[in-house]
Amino acid sequence: KDPETAFKLYQDAAAKGHVEAMNALGQAYQSGTGTPVDLGSAATWYRKAADQKLADAENNLGMLYLNGKGVTRDLREAFLLFERAAAQNDPWGLNNVGGMYEMGWGTPANRNKALEYYRRAAAAGNTQAQQNIDRLEDKKSAAAPQ
Repeated sequence: KDPETAFKLYQDAAAKGHVEAMNALGQAYQSGTGTPVDLGSAATWYRKAADQKLADAENNLGMLYLNGKGVTRDLREAFLLFERAAAQNDPWGLNNVGGMYEMGWGTPANRNKALEYYRRAAAAGNTQAQQNIDRLEDKKSAAAPQ
């Protein structure tokens, strides 16, 4: 209920090595919940949690690198972070890797790999991934000769 109190509790838990609290601190800094927005601090806390292989933090940090928020934009680093989350069968990690393959960001574009990752993400429960599959398949059928 009280964002400032929650922020302090996350700080205490993160200082004791609680990896989910590290990610929560990153989210608080990113959104300005209980503290002023500080994207550099968000990246720092996401990195600490990502270094301990927390998939949510790998995705969160990957999004910062993808968009150049709080860090220098680095599409390859974003791809690698999303790949680490995907290796844990994380639905958002799988979807994000699919997007990187679709766009050719941080890795050569590969429509088949994009679809493969989107399908795995959809199977893991990511509804956005199914929309991505439908969109790619619509593009394919629109491009097919009549």
